[in-house]
Amino acid sequence: MYKDLNDRDIPEDAGIAIEYNIPQTAKRVDFMISGYDSNNLGNAFRER
Repeated sequence: MYKDLNDRDIPEDAGIAIEYNIPQTAKRVDFMISGYDSNNLGNAFRER
């Protein structure tokens, strides 16, 4: 994960979630990056 997060294109204020359990399911997201774009719209990227 260090190599993935050590990227200049990821803003310093990006949110990071690791092993996120999805409520009321048996599923989870192992890795998620979230933040806002230049238009202040929320964005998220996930990797299982």
